[in-house]
Amino acid sequence: MRKLIRILAPILKLFFSENPRGLLAGALLSAATVIAGLALLGLSGWFITAASIAGLSATAVAFDVFAPAAAIRLLAISRTAARYGERMTTHDATLGILAALRETLFRGWAAPDAARNLLRRPSKALFRLTADIDALDSLYLRILVPIGAAIGAAVVAVVTLGIMHPAFGLTVGAVLLGSGIWVPIVAGGLASKPARRRAYGIEALRSRAIDLTAGQTDLMMASRIKAQCASVLAADRYTARADRHLNRIETGVPLSFGLGTAILLAGSLLAVAALAEVKAIPAPVAALGLLIAFAAVEPFTALRRGALEFGRVLVAAKRIGPRLTEETLRQIRSAPEAGIALGLQEVSVRHDGCAADALHAISLELRLGEALAVIGPSGAGKSTLLSLLADEIEPRVGTAACVDATLLTQKTELFQDTLEGNLRLAKPE
Repeated sequence: MRKLIRILAPILKLFFSENPRGLLAGALLSAATVIAGLALLGLSGWFITAASIAGLSATAVAFDVFAPAAAIRLLAISRTAARYGERMTTHDATLGILAALRETLFRGWAAPDAARNLLRRPSKALFRLTADIDALDSLYLRILVPIGAAIGAAVVAVVTLGIMHPAFGLTVGAVLLGSGIWVPIVAGGLASKPARRRAYGIEALRSRAIDLTAGQTDLMMASRIKAQCASVLAADRYTARADRHLNRIETGVPLSFGLGTAILLAGSLLAVAALAEVKAIPAPVAALGLLIAFAAVEPFTALRRGALEFGRVLVAAKRIGPRLTEETLRQIRSAPEAGIALGLQEVSVRHDGCAADALHAISLELRLGEALAVIGPSGAGKSTLLSLLADEIEPRVGTAACVDATLLTQKTELFQDTLEGNLRLAKPE
């Protein structure tokens, strides 16, 4: 449990620090929807039974049909409004949080040399920004919110049925929490490993397919086309095995829920029949109790999907969580003196794995408004100098001061357009 909390803590911290009111409102609206549904079904059963009994007796004239009918209409409208508000609130809050999460990851990847490292494995970065972050929406929408709604339904059922008879309410509550929570926990445990394998398999499949498509020339020259195709097929088979395992678990979960529901309904029917036989409750109240016990099961079935996706959520949290807690030790570059655009003093830069400096003891000063052309043969250090000025890399020795700068090339990464065209997306004028 501690390990689980440690993995999810950075994600949950971001979730509830970004939009806590929206998340809480969505959870409350979800619980309100479930409770309104319970009350609607129970009251409808009571009303139909009471009206039928009153129609067969002399109390038909005195039976008030308007108040229960109005209450049923009010509950139906309230349930619809709460459902609409819950969908709007939860999805808006989740999408906003995921957007903030993507922004946080982008800012983390803007650190020195981070972009260069990402270019070595672009498919990995793409997978983090798409599949991993998309997997995290299940943490709130399909795990946390359904758990809250299910617990709310169990509490309402226990209180309502406990008024009829304390033992009846406690027994139904124990069965609901036992089967309704136990089945998803077991399913989640069984699905954890295949869900992780499926996530890894999909990532490997995408990465290998991208390598096969983008590197056909190099693979052909190295006579590795068949080997790369075989690796793609191997990743596909690996993913398919995980999918089949998850499908078997997903098939067994509804069966378990159905069995638990049947046992609960049979027991509730016997209980209300026994209470009605000893005149502890009238027949309309017995119908209300039976229908509430039946409706209280529905919120727990929503945990099925969350349980099956919990493994994928954990994989995504393990990958993304550390980047949300990393504290950079890099010092902020000092600004140059007034009127100076950049200043380098005895700067030396050495790339990782190299024995010699790419730049050695470079001193340079450029004033604002001045233009400088850097020319030289390949490998002379032109790109290294520009990366240094753009704060992409840090000097090994020496000091560097520069105004805010960005390294731009003619190779566009966003759209097949010129550099000017891509820049005009952010600033059209």
